[in-house]
Amino acid sequence: MQKYFNLISLCVLALIFACPQSLAATFGKEANKTLDVRILVDVSKNMETSDIEGFRQSSIKLFSTLLPNGAKTGIWMFDDRVTELMPISKVSDGWRAKALESVKKIHAKGELSHLEKALAVSTLDWVAPDNAAKRHVVVLTDGQVSVGSSKRKNLTSKERVQNVQLERLKTLGVYVHVIAFSEDADKVLLEKLAMDTKGWYDWVKTPAQLDRALLRVNKRLVQKNSIPIVANKFVIDDAVRQFTAVVFRKKGFGATQLDDPEGMDFGRDNKPKGVDWHREKRYDIVTVTNPMEGDWRLIAPSSPDNEIFITTKLQMAVDQLPKKIIVGDDSRIKMLLAENGKLVTNSNFLDVVKATIELKNKRGKKTVIDMEQDMIAGGYFFADIGKDLKEGAYEMVVRAKGNTFERVETMTIHVGPKPKEKTVEIKPEFRKVLTDAGIEVPEEVTDTEQVALSCPEAVGEDKGKDEATGEEVAEVEEAEESNWMVTAGIILLVNLLLGAAGFFGFRFFKGRAAKADEALINKLST
Repeated sequence: MQKYFNLISLCVLALIFACPQSLAATFGKEANKTLDVRILVDVSKNMETSDIEGFRQSSIKLFSTLLPNGAKTGIWMFDDRVTELMPISKVSDGWRAKALESVKKIHAKGELSHLEKALAVSTLDWVAPDNAAKRHVVVLTDGQVSVGSSKRKNLTSKERVQNVQLERLKTLGVYVHVIAFSEDADKVLLEKLAMDTKGWYDWVKTPAQLDRALLRVNKRLVQKNSIPIVANKFVIDDAVRQFTAVVFRKKGFGATQLDDPEGMDFGRDNKPKGVDWHREKRYDIVTVTNPMEGDWRLIAPSSPDNEIFITTKLQMAVDQLPKKIIVGDDSRIKMLLAENGKLVTNSNFLDVVKATIELKNKRGKKTVIDMEQDMIAGGYFFADIGKDLKEGAYEMVVRAKGNTFERVETMTIHVGPKPKEKTVEIKPEFRKVLTDAGIEVPEEVTDTEQVALSCPEAVGEDKGKDEATGEEVAEVEEAEESNWMVTAGIILLVNLLLGAAGFFGFRFFKGRAAKADEALINKLST
């Protein structure tokens, strides 16, 4: 009887703890993470030829302007010394104004390019992993690490960056993004620094490409919704509260202008109320608050790098990416939609949403994967990726398109190699002992497989004879007679316990899901 009750208790506990965790919990945790960014700018004399026109200044202005309020950010320039341009503090309108002034100090007069020292100084306050923060380091460099006059000193510093700094940054959960200016850059080192921390490495062939490269990095750091631009037109739906247009200019074209749905054109000099316009030599950043619903048009050179970022009541959020995406293995990507502070679960609305994931490798090859609705956790879409991907870095674009709206979010993923299988060698003398004991061992095994050892029949077991055949057989203890009344009582008890566990477990996890959804949506709404 005691055996039955022990079994019942184990089953009930197993079922309770096997209840699926809320998908929203993951979203909520990721949404509440604080963005922490350190920007490092190479000011060695190598930049005199790599950045003649001072593209670094305007690019950092673009990057800083698009950082969200509340993000912790600091800016340093480095040569043989590391000089603080902006102390680590929270981004605000005042911070941006100071940053736009401070980057004017960026020069190209330094003798050396001490990347090792710059990484150490800028991340000095990161002493332990922080699950409440998303840590990023952005490095703009000529790419030639030089800490002294001798090749040996330079080589030793590179080795320390690769073997000490890199391991420390990985342990701290830091993503390193590197933009190199020169073909002579230490590509192997810089690319490893970025790839091993799941960051992004870019080499700009001309300084004019730096603005666009930093914009791509910004999109990877700050998961913000955008809407597509087709033939210089974009559609603003009734849920959009604000949009920010980043428009790149070209020589020979006039000033950038916007054409609203009523056909009214305006530019920086005749902008209406509710429009903020920031102009640099190579781009414009235009923010329109409470924009008119309908078809808008950019009067500017067409460029695939132009962007329309939005703040909206109907927002898309992508789940925290898997820690590892391995070649040949599927990893799940999840996405949700939130409207007016609530998770969208209306099936009539969700059924007309087409959700996709677009993956683009470094060579520009695109793969589009359709996302499916999660019929169990309402309001979510998912897709499995990785199985058919090759090793390397990918730009991932998640897109949700309905009848009257479209939302896009861009980020970076890295597909890693499969872990190598190691052969486990069994020494001959040990193999002989096993063989003498009657245990069969395969010739080769790997450390990832479970070996089934075939053992001989146990000695000393009591045997009896089958009266019909005369052969020896193991005696089986007679089973106790079943007490059907006890069995019926046990079944009833199990059902009652499972019913109670299911009821209270459902209420518990539903409450957790609601809290996680609320945390995420509050984050999206700010």
